[in-house]
Amino acid sequence: MEQLMKETLLARWPGLDFHKHILKVITVPAEFDDRAKYIMRTCAHGAGLTDKVDSELLEFTTEREYNLSLLEQWWLHGLCVVQRIRLLLC
Repeated sequence: MEQLMKETLLARWPGLDFHKHILKVITVPAEFDDRAKYIMRTCAHGAGLTDKVDSELLEFTTEREYNLSLLEQWWLHGLCVVQRIRLLLC
């Protein structure tokens, strides 16, 4: 999956650095504690989604929190400002 994502993104944006330019957001159940999120972080790193386990470009959120965050950003930025690509993995 990591290779397919990289190939697809690079085809659209040549020169893009998957580990430096893309914020990866993984939705998790609201019940997940820090230990469970660390296990998910370790798995994401093992799958090649991050260049290090403690990457700042990997975040965890519930689906509800993520959707509210997007709506807030769209409202504040008039639907047109994108600073980083967000990759939502469900």
